[in-house]
Amino acid sequence: YRRIYDGLKSCALIISIEFLLFGSILVLFPTQLTSIMLNEAAVIELTRQYVPVCGMLICSLYALFVFRSACQGLGNTFIPMCSGVMEMVARVVTVTFFKESLGFYSIAVAEVAAWATACVINAVCFFVLMYRHTHSRTRQHHSNFRNRFRFIQRFSGFSPSK
Repeated sequence: YRRIYDGLKSCALIISIEFLLFGSILVLFPTQLTSIMLNEAAVIELTRQYVPVCGMLICSLYALFVFRSACQGLGNTFIPMCSGVMEMVARVVTVTFFKESLGFYSIAVAEVAAWATACVINAVCFFVLMYRHTHSRTRQHHSNFRNRFRFIQRFSGFSPSK
């Protein structure tokens, strides 16, 4: 399981670099990015408001991808599926509570809140799974050692009390 942690560290480095590169582009140049793909001024204006908010926390989306894949790789597919449902719930709840105070920004905040919610769920699941796997291996190793020692005792006649 050491290589899983090593892979997680590598992914954290990649996430950091991508966040600094792409996140800063999304925050600093939203109008230029949206005008490349869109023509209508009203749509560009709305997208110009949306893109920087997502750019500020796009690292949570990157981390979500890593933790979700790691959980699935460790054999748990239920929690990543549930986190997808919780993403939807987070979007609905965020927009419902913040639509009056934030207006259109509540949609962007809901997107980021959904990413962060699912990321936290998958990260907690990942670390719990890793804890269980590493500690169950340790217990299994100790129990295998005790069984071997008992086998040696039985057939060799060796007893520590003699």
